[in-house]
Amino acid sequence: MDEKTFADFLKKQSRLITPTIKEAIEEQMRLRSICDEKQRYFYKLEDHYRELFSQGVQLLFEQHPEVREMLPDEETKVGAIKAIIEKVFNPDRNYKTITELMKTIPQLVETDQMNVEIGKACFEYFEAFRSLTERINQDRKRLFSPEYLKRMEELADEGVIMFFLETPDYPLLEKECDADYVLDSFIFENYTGTRSLLYSIMAMQNVGDSMRRKQEDIYSAVNNMMKGNQRTAARDWFALLESEHKKCANVFEGFWEKERTFKNGFQRSQKIQDLLNRSIDTEWEEKAWAKIDSYYAKITSRETIDGVINRNAIVHGDYGRDEMDVSARDVVKLMLMWLNMRLIADYYCNLEEYYENKITIIPYLCSLFPES
Repeated sequence: MDEKTFADFLKKQSRLITPTIKEAIEEQMRLRSICDEKQRYFYKLEDHYRELFSQGVQLLFEQHPEVREMLPDEETKVGAIKAIIEKVFNPDRNYKTITELMKTIPQLVETDQMNVEIGKACFEYFEAFRSLTERINQDRKRLFSPEYLKRMEELADEGVIMFFLETPDYPLLEKECDADYVLDSFIFENYTGTRSLLYSIMAMQNVGDSMRRKQEDIYSAVNNMMKGNQRTAARDWFALLESEHKKCANVFEGFWEKERTFKNGFQRSQKIQDLLNRSIDTEWEEKAWAKIDSYYAKITSRETIDGVINRNAIVHGDYGRDEMDVSARDVVKLMLMWLNMRLIADYYCNLEEYYENKITIIPYLCSLFPES
């Protein structure tokens, strides 16, 4: 893509942003800002709470080892949550003994005093997340025309997966807008489009070790793309993609049923499909997953498919095979696939987090209806 073609692309992209779409983008940005702020505050309280609780429980067990035998022994998270709720509303002798002993541990006293505040923060974060998710879903349903959706699906069949879009931001209906045209828009001017797309992820601060390592590999992948080291960049994106695949497949494991271990990508894919089958209002995620799963099957095929990057040759170092040669467009496809897979994984991780924290919200909800 030369400068004239890219300038034409930007003009068409600008014309696409109608007042209605602009309003949708601004409202999504506003809701996302609120959600991010609520999330940061909740996580800050949660980190402090967990540190105090861990210290307090350790002291409790050291001073009163008999408490271990009094705690419910459940194999699943939902079983443990039900057991705790049952004891709260129908306390027995063991529960009363434990609560009295907990009052002798300063750290546990402090966590008890935090219950309403952290419950409120948790409730407000998930309400903000719900509002943002609902708005994005509504905007997608009303702003993506049938023709635009059809074009997105056609591009996805070629490995250009654009379901991360939350409004129609790309002029996909222009006759010259083929797969190469879209991919080149991410490559032009030293990958400006790619770096802009990934900026919000790279700008995340105070992340855990897992996300820090991912950021390092994203940075490495983009740098290698810019330097022309496409094969090396592809390895990074393959690792990042598999990480999100595993993360999504592990959602709700050990929650309702005993935790399972998935031996391969096929089993993980079955689990992800099962998550989607059981969910409601996930039409968009289902579309994205169907295209990701279908194209990734081509990437990992033992047979060579014309025009499709071959994971096995690259990851296993088959340097004698022509499949080791990777183009810039191949790598952008992997980046887009990873981004779409991450959005699906994050959606289900947030859903799992919501269910796990239902018990956290109870003290706050109870505080809204004080006993007379």
